[in-house]
Amino acid sequence: MFHRKPIIDIRRHRSALLAALVGHAAATILGAVLGAAAGVAVTRSWRSRQLAAALADAATWRTEALHDPLTGLPNRRAAVAEVHRRLADHRAFLLALLDLDDFKTVNDTHGHPTGDDLLTVVAACLTVAVSPGGFVARLGGDEFLVLLPDHGGDPAGALTPVLALLAQPVRIGAATLRPHASAGVAATADGAIGWHQLTARADRALYRAKTTEAAVAVYDPRLDTPTTDDGPRRPRIRRRDRHPHRPAGAPTAEPDA
Repeated sequence: MFHRKPIIDIRRHRSALLAALVGHAAATILGAVLGAAAGVAVTRSWRSRQLAAALADAATWRTEALHDPLTGLPNRRAAVAEVHRRLADHRAFLLALLDLDDFKTVNDTHGHPTGDDLLTVVAACLTVAVSPGGFVARLGGDEFLVLLPDHGGDPAGALTPVLALLAQPVRIGAATLRPHASAGVAATADGAIGWHQLTARADRALYRAKTTEAAVAVYDPRLDTPTTDDGPRRPRIRRRDRHPHRPAGAPTAEPDA
């Protein structure tokens, strides 16, 4: 016997059907919203990690760009920025350029690794010797820059303790070394207006120290003249200009032209 399937009365069950359809749609929408929210959270988390990594890389690049890889000291770029910052703040300070004496002999006698170790020791000594408010940088080769607050005293006297600490014997491997340095000093009180003028004056004073075998020489306007009765006054050609790409610790001491 054929049984007819019961016919659903839509009108009677309209409310239940609508409730079911709305519930299903709501569940679908809610699931989509939750899925989207989870996706956004994952995306944000990924972007946050990427941003943190990029910031860490930028900090590393900045550190490497402003520091000497051998000694860890600030490099020339950092020194230029520091001088400009102090000049902008109208702070009186002394700028000293230091050269190690007979550094070529160290490299030639004991090898470049020993020369590199000596540069590292010198950098540490300078950092310890410079008073609070000072600044130390390696410009390249065996050349260092020191900034000291200018309290109006004797500029040469301000550098004497620094050079004295450098002259202490140093044991590197089987070698006992006694490094010596010469220094040229220029002061912002002399009216220097920028990096180039300050370093040019300190360079002339350093040349004077080298040619007179004085440990420290202070800039004097007479050094701007080619010659005087006291001896040569011309600035020397900087070794960094002769060999701008010389590896760290390579022989750098050459006779001045």
